[in-house]
Amino acid sequence: MQLHQIVRINESGIVANAVNFGMMADADKNLQLCRGFVFNYNQGHPKSSTLGVLDAIQKSYQSVNQANIHLFVQDYGKGKSHFALVAANYFKQLLDSPEVEGILDQIKIASEHNQGIVQDLKTYKRRNPKHLVICINGGSSELDLRKIFLRALRQTLETEGITDSLAPQICQKPLEYLTQLTDTQKERAKK
Repeated sequence: MQLHQIVRINESGIVANAVNFGMMADADKNLQLCRGFVFNYNQGHPKSSTLGVLDAIQKSYQSVNQANIHLFVQDYGKGKSHFALVAANYFKQLLDSPEVEGILDQIKIASEHNQGIVQDLKTYKRRNPKHLVICINGGSSELDLRKIFLRALRQTLETEGITDSLAPQICQKPLEYLTQLTDTQKERAKK
């Protein structure tokens, strides 16, 4: 048996340094980053792999019983920002977009022995084609998280073309949730 029979080279995989959400504005760079992210998958410990984390995030939208807070800890230069950009594109873009197709191609490679996860991610995108993704960069000199969030929200709404007349329709459920918060819950959120 020869080496090329048991080892495949992922020719579209890239190692990108200094990735940030600002790169999403450059369509070519964004597409290259989506097509080039190399997922890993550990079926025994899925949450210790990038594919397992993406799957867990996706599942947290499907059920209130699923964890909806995911902490991603790794040393500097290990791909956290690249993963964040890819995850943002997965939820933001449509299933037939080149970005999502590139992401799913890389997922197929990583999940070679578990194609069910690929089908789950595709099915989810068919049922939930697009999310309003708000990206917050940590590199800002601003320290007030509320200001950072509101600035990113305004920018996202503007980019997506969501006007004042459309916002109530799109944001109905989150607005209902926020208006039903008790004073105690509001105080806890401010801390």
